[in-house]
Amino acid sequence: MVNIVLIKRTFQFLPGQLFAPLAQFISIIIWTHIASAETIGMVTLISTQQELIRTVFIGWWSHYLLRFITDKTKSTDGLLSTNRAILLISSLFQLIVVCAFLTIFFSQQLNLALIVITIIFVIFRNINLHNLSITSVKGKVFQYNLLALSGPVLGLLIGIFFLLNFGDNVIWPLAGYAIGEVVGFLIYTALNGIKKDMFNVNWQILSDAKRYSLPILIAGFFGWLSINAVRFIIEIKLGIDATGEFSVGFGLGQRAASLASMLVTAASLPLAISVMQEKGYLPAMKQLADNFVLLITVMFPALVGMYAVSDLLVELLIAKEFWEVTMDVLPWAILSGGIFAILYNYINHYFIIADKTGFLIYIDSITAVVICIIAFPLIDIFGLKGGVIAMCLASASVAISMLIYLLKCTEFIFPVKPFLKISFSVLIMYILTVYTQSFFANTIYKLTTSIVVGIFVYIVCSAFIYRKQIVSYMSKSFEIKRKEV
Repeated sequence: MVNIVLIKRTFQFLPGQLFAPLAQFISIIIWTHIASAETIGMVTLISTQQELIRTVFIGWWSHYLLRFITDKTKSTDGLLSTNRAILLISSLFQLIVVCAFLTIFFSQQLNLALIVITIIFVIFRNINLHNLSITSVKGKVFQYNLLALSGPVLGLLIGIFFLLNFGDNVIWPLAGYAIGEVVGFLIYTALNGIKKDMFNVNWQILSDAKRYSLPILIAGFFGWLSINAVRFIIEIKLGIDATGEFSVGFGLGQRAASLASMLVTAASLPLAISVMQEKGYLPAMKQLADNFVLLITVMFPALVGMYAVSDLLVELLIAKEFWEVTMDVLPWAILSGGIFAILYNYINHYFIIADKTGFLIYIDSITAVVICIIAFPLIDIFGLKGGVIAMCLASASVAISMLIYLLKCTEFIFPVKPFLKISFSVLIMYILTVYTQSFFANTIYKLTTSIVVGIFVYIVCSAFIYRKQIVSYMSKSFEIKRKEV
């Protein structure tokens, strides 16, 4: 049974963990009704390059702070001023890279407004995501939820307003997101104040960060390539409209996995790091296994349930012109999203906690290279879904290989019994959910009933499987309350 501290922290961060990825999931659905495939494709590619820029210029530093900002064995003198200097200097490099990217990929659509809005969006989005890491490890719940929600939720609403009132143009959704990120940054800055020692850099900290984070930076690039290379391959082979059509089904599957995993990961990794620092290696491995149990407890039913009703979801929520491609791509996108969530939020976390980040380079580079090699022929054979099939084959092979290695060569723990129990509950849920659909002809009735039945069956099965642990926990809670009275 997952420990109570993890569950408590998960609920504290729940608004940001739930509504931010949910807004990104919903945005794809809404855009199919109010934007063209070209606009969706451009927004997708710009968001993708924002993730790459963050990985290269800020992500390495974010990982260092996440791992060591609360480590009492490390010197923290000048840490915050070093942090501010890095953010400021990296923003200048981000500006240059954004302009280069737009010139290379969108030279025909390029104008001053698109350049300025994209720069604002990328820089403030990346700074807010960096600050998000700091607030999560420091337990600043309000600030975490503020930064998590300002861009994806507020930005989405503003972007929808712009699209509906000013027409189909890539500028409007980007402008909405840019405004949302700026608002979040300004409120966060007001809460924390502005310091004068902006450029007081501690070079020892910077040296430590370089040693620890350089492998993460390289691995991060390949990790980004693993998830996003297919979009650029499709853009090169088939054009921006095909990229937009692909991005609907692919985005829904990836966002569903992100939505499920984000409910857990914001609290789980900082907690595992804290256990490592306070109690040592073996308790941290146990905590990592607990994190995995909570991850699959949430993610497995969400993704399998989405697969069970995927055709109904597409027919009911997606604009008709996107139906065929979305139904073709979505099942594979759900599978790839789930595999990558396990790879990045369980297997890779071992190397971060154990301070063996060099291994991440091998994992992510092999995954990326295999995807890039096999995506081209698979797209030719299977069409757009071939790109996601390539992701599934590569990521599954790497994940299984790394699990075998870790279990044989380290104290890494794979919780077999909880895994089998949860899988059994999900299987029963899937069978009854699909069976329920045969009783209705109306799409809305089918979808609604399937969701209700799926949730009910999964909860009942899980409660039965974990009945002893639940009774034990309730008995302890009752005993504590009785003594307090």
